Parts: sequence; C-alpha cells; structure tokens
Amino acid sequence: MSRPVSPALTVRYDGSTRSFAAGNDVVVGRDLRADVRIAHPLISRAHLVLRFDQGRWIAIDNGSLNGMYVNGRRVPAVDIADGGQLHIGNPDGPLLTFEVGRHQSAGSPPPTVAVPIAGRSGPTPAPGRPSATWPAPPVPPGAPTGRPPVQRQPHASQPYASQPHMTAQSRPAPVQQPISAPAMESVTVMGPAAAPRSGGD
Repeated sequence: MSRPVSPALTVRYDGSTRSFAAGNDVVVGRDLRADVRIAHPLISRAHLVLRFDQGRWIAIDNGSLNGMYVNGRRVPAVDIADGGQLHIGNPDGPLLTFEVGRHQSAGSPPPTVAVPIAGRSGPTPAPGRPSATWPAPPVPPGAPTGRPPVQRQPHASQPYASQPHMTAQSRPAPVQQPISAPAMESVTVMGPAAAPRSGGD
C-alpha cells in the first residue's frame, strides 16, 4: 500500500507564483535568501514560516514586528486552505494567496529547508535532512587560516592583475548564513586609521 502524496503549496504574491513540496519549511520575508521574498519596509527578514504539519499547511508568524493578518485581524498562526489569503505587515499590507494540492502548472516543486521558528522549540530535522544552518562565513583577508599564504605574481601583460576577471565558470559560490540569527550578523572591523587618537598627535 502506498502513502498518499502530501499536497504541494503554491504561494502567489504580486504576480509571481512559487510552489513548494511538503516536508520542509518555507520562509517568507524580505531577506535575499527567503523562499518567497517580499521587499517591503513592513516585512521582517524572516517574517513567516509556512509549514506542512500533521497533514495540513500552516502559516506561522516568526516573531515579526508587524505580524500577519487574516480578515483584518492579527493572528500568530493560521491553517492554510486552498484559495486562502493573508496580509503581512498590516491589515492592508502585502497580500499572499495560497493554493493547496497538486496543480498541473506547478511542475516539480523546489526543495525547501527546515527553519527554526523564533522563540519556539520543535522537532529537529531527521538525519540526512537539510537544516537551517549553513557553512561559516569566509575568513576575512589577512586573518590566519591555517594554510600557508599563496604568492601571486602579476603578469606584465595584465595591467589589473590584482583584480581577477570573473567568468560564468569562475564565479564564487554565494555565502549562505542563517536567515535570522542576530549572533551571526557580520561585524565591522576597524583598521588602525579608524582607532581614536590619544592626545597631541
């Protein structure tokens, strides 16, 4: 006997449509890494999480400042029904519309990543399942890495040898960090010129 297929979730916002398979969380927010990105001043970086749980899709406010609204009322969580709608940021804020189930136009939904919800504890991802953590950010130039430094010699025929030329094949992989982890925010490093001076220089 085969298990029934969990319904895909299709999210519509401002003319764009994204579909997601059940099994992992979908992040909605203004962060560049959000699964559904909404660049709006009322929207938090990871504003809501859409999750398939116990046979149904639910929308959960991820501790956002401005919340989510259904029928003009702010709610912390709501079951997502086929054709359901909710506003985020305020009662007249950006509108999300949902479709639940297998849709021929959806194709193969992209995989999603499990994301912890702010202020909540819940089940941890099963072994072998992706989690919301990514590799550590790259080490800043000049910081010890445990590897010997690489000596590069400029070529006489290249006036800008210190600036590498980027091609489609040589693009560096994007740095991925947790979507909402204040402790992981980048730190500005000040050089000696930015240090306060003492007295009579």
